[in-house]
Amino acid sequence: MKRETRQTVKKRLEVRLREFKKIYENIYKCKKEIRKNYKNIPCDCRSESSQTRSRRLQRRAIGQTTCGEDCINRIQKIECGSNCPSGNECLNQQIQKKNYSDVEVFETERKGLGLRARKAIFEGDFIMEFVGEVLDKSEFDKRYSQCSEEPNFYFLKLNNRNYIDATKTGNYSRFINHSCDPNAIFQAWIVNGLERIGVFATRKITCGEEITCDYQCDDISDEQRQECQCESTNCRGFL
Repeated sequence: MKRETRQTVKKRLEVRLREFKKIYENIYKCKKEIRKNYKNIPCDCRSESSQTRSRRLQRRAIGQTTCGEDCINRIQKIECGSNCPSGNECLNQQIQKKNYSDVEVFETERKGLGLRARKAIFEGDFIMEFVGEVLDKSEFDKRYSQCSEEPNFYFLKLNNRNYIDATKTGNYSRFINHSCDPNAIFQAWIVNGLERIGVFATRKITCGEEITCDYQCDDISDEQRQECQCESTNCRGFL
């Protein structure tokens, strides 16, 4: 078989990337529900109690800033808002500041397009936000029923009422493939009162390694199930 040139692969990739509209924030096709009780909740990372001050000084001594792993907001998966007492030192504003990891879309051997790391990503690092059109249940059911007409579809459950559809509108996170042995995870966070989905590394991801998540398609219909191509040792066979 004749080996394809890099330029040929690049052109084909460019065509595929034009098949969807790239956006940077969710587009709401339903009522935007802001959880006011969780908006701009100040953390206690700047508290001057002897214990927290000691922790803060220790972090500074090794080059870390505030709102790290022991931030009460971070523990509850709530990003700090503009009133965070840590100010510009806050490390818990990854989604709203779009502090994305260095990644790229590429062609896999068996799974179509995928997403891989251009630089090493470490356990717990924020990779990017999963964005698209936010739908209510009725609109999701309508679109889901039409999936048989789409060669690819990209739905993700946001909460018990809403879903994100990145099929025609989204960002590069839509190319994250499934694996039964993933190196990343979809996590629901509250950012300025809104529920959003972030992708985080569950272990170190080396440069050039594909980024994968477990789709956990427990409620998918038998008609929509597909043969899994992850080739991991614990592969479940179908997704």
